[in-house]
This record gives sequence, C-alpha cells and structure tokens, in this order.
Amino acid sequence: MVLAHLADPARPAVVIARRPKSGMEEAFRVWSEGIFQVMAAQPGFQSYQAVPPVPGESPDWYFIFTFEGPESLKAWLASETRAQWQARSQSLTEGPGHTRVVSGMEHLFGL
Repeated sequence: MVLAHLADPARPAVVIARRPKSGMEEAFRVWSEGIFQVMAAQPGFQSYQAVPPVPGESPDWYFIFTFEGPESLKAWLASETRAQWQARSQSLTEGPGHTRVVSGMEHLFGL
C-alpha cells in the first residue's frame, strides 16, 4: 500500500493532481491506467495509487507513486517515456496539473 511508503524518507513519493477536461474523463482514466502499466515496469518502482474525483468535492484526480529511492524516482521523472505519456495527456486535461515530491511525513503536516 502506498501509505506505508510515505513515512519513509528514503522512499520519496510524488503526488500529482490533474483535472480532466469536461467530456474527456473516460479517456483520461484510460490514459492513467496506461501510464501506470509503463511506470510499474520501471526500475525501482514501488507503488502507485490513483484517487478519482469526488463528486461535489473535487474534480481532480490525484496520483501518488513511490520508487525505491531518489535516484530511481529522478530517472523516471526525467525519462523520455514519461515525457511522451505526459504529452499524450495534454489534450485530455486542463493545464499541466500540480506535482509535489514529498519524503517522510511533511506532507501530513502541510510543510
């Protein structure tokens, strides 16, 4: 489970918020499943969780993923494969979204 990894500062996590364009929700969901499959095959991959929008609360999807350490995470974030998948999402989303890398417990306290 992702949450067990979030307390370990040696395993940084990435939290991404993305908002699908109206009418593109299903295509965005399919895209998110595809990028997960590719990410899961990367060296150092640990965990991934997709949190869909909550009707009436938030229109954003949240994605949380971890790698075994900073080096493998940096390699994924800088990879051409990830860049290609991100480019595919541009027509499906409103803007680039928000990305935050966290390690340890600071995300729980808003640091």
